[in-house]
Amino acid sequence: MTRCCAVVSDPEALQDSREEALGARLSARCGFAAGEPLLVEAPALVWGAEDADPDDVLRFAQACPELVEAPCGCEAWHAELRRTSVLAAALKARPLLAAWRRAEQCVRDDVLSAGLQTCCAEDSSPMALAVRRAAAAVATDSESEVFAQVLGCAVANAYDFQPEDSEALFLFGSIIEHSCDPNVCFAAWQSPEGSIFGVFRALRPIATGEAIRNSYLEDELLRCNVQRRRTALYERQGFVCACIRCTAEGGLASSWLRPGRKASEEGLAVMLDALD
Repeated sequence: MTRCCAVVSDPEALQDSREEALGARLSARCGFAAGEPLLVEAPALVWGAEDADPDDVLRFAQACPELVEAPCGCEAWHAELRRTSVLAAALKARPLLAAWRRAEQCVRDDVLSAGLQTCCAEDSSPMALAVRRAAAAVATDSESEVFAQVLGCAVANAYDFQPEDSEALFLFGSIIEHSCDPNVCFAAWQSPEGSIFGVFRALRPIATGEAIRNSYLEDELLRCNVQRRRTALYERQGFVCACIRCTAEGGLASSWLRPGRKASEEGLAVMLDALD
């Protein structure tokens, strides 16, 4: 596949593959030492707060109260997580749309053909519904269907970037799978020439053939139990984590997420109760 966006490091060191349960993923073609960069990549899309409209949050909350309000009986932390997650998606939509419209056609084609996840894994989750409604609220009728895929990519795959309060989507880096036991970390790096790249660096030695795993969660949440981690990922990105660590700590997810089975508010509540 021809891709417009520059990769500084050698992408041949990473293998792009696909597994039914995990989707697209990257694995190492060679070993990497702790601290060694695996991938240095220019972002395909960057968007920031300068294009945001704070009123989008208010409009979304008024139009979709059922998504902003957590189910009856939710603990306070869960209710706040639900509220902030869906409103963050609503606030992200307009800046992302502006970046999408500015992008060259080859970049747009790359984003839609790179194998990135374009929707939440659990399509009945609050975040999946929020993505569709937030996209429709800012895009024209003719572009809303495609833009919902782009916003889905951003919700599932974007990284915090530079300048501050910016986010970025990468064609290779955004394929890296999530794990609550990551072996790489991400940081933005500015070159001497002033260009800003995403750098994915090994947290520990990585063997040939090993899957490359980054975490979508902050260090504080990674120290939490499986219930908190799975709830955070479900609310923020619309999937229930079935990484090796979560499966070991709470094996219910592997059977709960059988192929073709969809999440629901009731199903999530049952799962979380079982993990208490």
